[in-house]
Amino acid sequence: MKGKIIFIKESILSKRDYERYKFNDFIQSGYGISVLDLTSFNNHDYKEDVDIYSIAKEIVFSPSSKKEILEYIKGIDHNSIIISLSRVNKKTFFIYKKILKKGNKIGFLFLGSTPDVYFNLNKKTLRSLLRKIKNIIIQRLYGIHSHFYIVGSKVDVLKSENHVLFSKKSRFIYHNNLDYDLYLNNEKLNNKNTSETKYAVFLDEYCLHHPDNNIAGISPVGKNYYSELNSFFSKIESKYSVKVIIAAHPRSRYDKIGNPFQGRKILKMKTIDLVKYSEFVLAHASTAITMSVIYKKPIVSLTSRYYHHTYINSIELFSETLSSTLIDLSNENYRLPNSFEINNKAYEDYHENYINYKNSNNLTLVNLIQDYQSICF
Repeated sequence: MKGKIIFIKESILSKRDYERYKFNDFIQSGYGISVLDLTSFNNHDYKEDVDIYSIAKEIVFSPSSKKEILEYIKGIDHNSIIISLSRVNKKTFFIYKKILKKGNKIGFLFLGSTPDVYFNLNKKTLRSLLRKIKNIIIQRLYGIHSHFYIVGSKVDVLKSENHVLFSKKSRFIYHNNLDYDLYLNNEKLNNKNTSETKYAVFLDEYCLHHPDNNIAGISPVGKNYYSELNSFFSKIESKYSVKVIIAAHPRSRYDKIGNPFQGRKILKMKTIDLVKYSEFVLAHASTAITMSVIYKKPIVSLTSRYYHHTYINSIELFSETLSSTLIDLSNENYRLPNSFEINNKAYEDYHENYINYKNSNNLTLVNLIQDYQSICF
């Protein structure tokens, strides 16, 4: 065995996670894999209608108390590498402090950044400066820092530089955005278009029922969410002679709650091909917008005054960044253009800033970790 990789997560390990973080590739390359799942520790009342991926149950440890976590950390071999997909906050800081004091190499994975008002590539904000000062104070006080950051875009790098454990000693490991990796793998399959009619695809975010809403304590949309959408979809279908197909969010459970889209086709885990063969894309602020950029599909950004203000800001920022058509569904006088176009310069910039810009060899995550080990161990 080449050593052990321990992933720290704060959500239940699904089949999708197992595949996108390449667990099987690590195992086949001789690594041991373990997952420290902080879901129960962070949120004792957290509920989600999904089970841990059955194949991975034996490698997942799900503590609910600080004592259990500390006992787990005691058993970590000093050669194990920790890759965190989780946040560092007041409640979890002791975990990273304890692991780093043991001498383990620890890093963070940022491979899915999207437009964010707090991370501006073109100018330094006061918020960013204050955060960096705070981070330096914390690191000097506790004498710890992260060893590496796995990043795929310019914005990933910027987010890393603002991370609480980032220091000048931290290394960058350049990889693909996770969605770009999925795109590369999907292209190898050469899937054909199975739709017999032209269609537009809606990138669903499971807004009203997403389990993370329970953590935040707020819903990003109003109770009339589906009625507004369905009314708009009907207008789209009539004006452009297309069907609207729903690309269901990976954590959605429409099989349990029913179809709220007036019987429109809902497909899960088919987002890449749905975007690839669509006429145009309807979206709010989904990370899957990445696929629309890769395949150069026109995007229609959908907002409403009934949405939470932070969600409205995210949608508007996406639209501004990509120069997409922005439609306020709560405005009865909105007008649909005769056609939808893309801004090539905006798409090219988005690709470099948010998707991929340095992993030109498309090395796998396993290869990159092996290279890191050969240099730093």
